[in-house]
Amino acid sequence: MTAIDLVSIDQALAWKPWAVAYFLVIGAAAGAALIAVAAGLRGGASQARGALRAAAVLALSAPLPLFADLHQPARVLNFYLSGATGSVMWWGAWLMPLFVLATLAATLLDAAGARAGLLRSAFIAMAVFGLGVLGYTAGELWILAARPLWHSLGFPLVLTLTAITSGAGAVLLVPEAAGRAAGLARRVLAVSAALAAVSLGVWILADPRMAALARDHMPLTVIFHVLILGLALPAGLAIANQGRAAAVVAGLAAIWGALAFRWALFTAGQTLSKVETTHYPGPGFTDAAVLQSLVGTLGMIALAVVIVTILVAHVAPAFGPRATADKT
Repeated sequence: MTAIDLVSIDQALAWKPWAVAYFLVIGAAAGAALIAVAAGLRGGASQARGALRAAAVLALSAPLPLFADLHQPARVLNFYLSGATGSVMWWGAWLMPLFVLATLAATLLDAAGARAGLLRSAFIAMAVFGLGVLGYTAGELWILAARPLWHSLGFPLVLTLTAITSGAGAVLLVPEAAGRAAGLARRVLAVSAALAAVSLGVWILADPRMAALARDHMPLTVIFHVLILGLALPAGLAIANQGRAAAVVAGLAAIWGALAFRWALFTAGQTLSKVETTHYPGPGFTDAAVLQSLVGTLGMIALAVVIVTILVAHVAPAFGPRATADKT
C-alpha cells in the first residue's frame, strides 16, 4: 500500500495589487467610453462631453498601474516584437494603447470642434477598442484553468458588469455630465449593477469555491462591500433619486464595489490552495504594496485630470476651425 502526501509550496503572488488597480481603471474607462459613444451618437457631441472627459482621464491613467505590474520594460516590448496571436495578453497589448489613443483623439476632436463625421468615426473606433478591452481583460484571467475560481463563467461575466458599473459611476462624478449622458449613466448603472448582483448571487449558489469565499473566507468583502454597498446601493440610488448628491454617492459606491470585487477575486484566486481545501490570508489594505498601488493610481488619475483639462481648454481649441479661420 502507498500513501500520497500533498504539500503546499510557499510562493509569491503573481498578480499583485497593481494589477487590481489596472483592471479597475481600464474597465471603468471602457465603461465610461461606451456611455459617451451611446450619448454622443444619439444626442450629439455636447451630450457626450462629460462621459468623454471621464473616459479620457481614466484611459490616460491606465498605463501606469499596468507598467508597474509588469515591472520590466522588456516584458512590454516583447509583446510588440512577437506574433503570439494565440495569447490574450498579446491582443491586450495592442487593444489597450489603441483604446487610449482613440479616447484621447475623440476628446481632442470634440474640444477642437471637429466636423461631425470625423468625430463620429472617432467615437466608433473608441467603442470598438473599448469592447475589445472589456473582452481581453475578462478572457485574460478566465483562461487560467489552474485557478478554478477564475476559470468559471461567473468571473468574466461579473468582472465585465462591474467594469460597466464603475464606468457609469465615474461618469456620474463628472460635473459636466448632464442631460442625456447623466440620465444614460444612471440607467446603465442601475441595469448593470442589478445584472451583476443577480449573476454574483447565482455564481455563489452554483460554485462551491465561490460559496466558500463569500461564506467563510471573505464574507465582509463579497457580501457587504460588493453585493450590498457596491451593487445594491448604487442601483437603488440611480433609480430612486435624480439629485446631484445621490449621483455622487452612487458613483463612488459603484467604483468601490468594483474595486472590492477585483480585490477579493484576484487575491482569493491566488491564496486558495490548489491541493487543500483551505485559504491563506492575502495582504490587507494597509500592506505597503497595496497602499503604494492605490496612492500611485490616485495620483496618476489626479495628474490625468490636469492634463486632460489643459488639452481640452487650451491646446485643442488652438487647432479648431475657428482658430484656423482667425489665422487665415
